[in-house]
Amino acid sequence: AGELQKRMSQLRSVLSDHLDPMCGEEEPDVEGELLVMLASGHVSPGMQSFLSSTLTEHGLRRLAKMVDTAVQAVHGILLDQVQPAAEVVTFLVGEVKGLAALG
Repeated sequence: AGELQKRMSQLRSVLSDHLDPMCGEEEPDVEGELLVMLASGHVSPGMQSFLSSTLTEHGLRRLAKMVDTAVQAVHGILLDQVQPAAEVVTFLVGEVKGLAALG
């Protein structure tokens, strides 16, 4: 957690350096910047500066491995927990439709 806090602090500092003084923002919203980047693909100048100066080839490999591991974990949860629940819901909806057709 110490490394993450250090990186988040670095990112906050870089984003502060790139804030537009006319916008009236006092402190950058690191989580918001990351969310916007992940959701829309839009990268602010501060975020781009941080990523281009911080991410090395080794860091990118590590990030890719972490993302792959996370995707595999989500896939496992979907197969083990969500799929059986969805099958039960589908069955029950069919039963309710059948009962509604009879009544």
